[in-house]
Amino acid sequence: MQTSGNIYAFARNQVMEAHAQRIEGNRSGVVLVVYTEELEAVAKDALQKSFDAIGYGKSACTFADVSGMDEGSAFNLIEGIDPLALVAADEAAAALCAQAARQAFPLQRKMRLFGREARAFKRLNAMFETEADKQTLWHLLKSM
Repeated sequence: MQTSGNIYAFARNQVMEAHAQRIEGNRSGVVLVVYTEELEAVAKDALQKSFDAIGYGKSACTFADVSGMDEGSAFNLIEGIDPLALVAADEAAAALCAQAARQAFPLQRKMRLFGREARAFKRLNAMFETEADKQTLWHLLKSM
């Protein structure tokens, strides 16, 4: 990836290299999705399609497994990647983000965390089981 002297791109590249085994999806994505419970393909696909529909682009998501991370490492990962928006896909990931940001990160509410739009879910994988849960998910994502 060309950085052209951009300090933000340099920091992002360093984080991507340091956490390469934890990161998948678009490495230049504008939405960072963090999780501790492996995201199912249907969840990843739904997130990509949702963020495309609201204008973030077809490959908007960078996915990062934050299981086993401490709050300092999580903070460095999020700030280094520097996304426009943040999604915590499960309760443990949301708790870790809250510790890293030193502020509450309530589940399924409109929120700003680390100075960016953020949404947290108790268990995103389970939100495809009922139409009501799908609508709740879509409502929260489109408000970003």
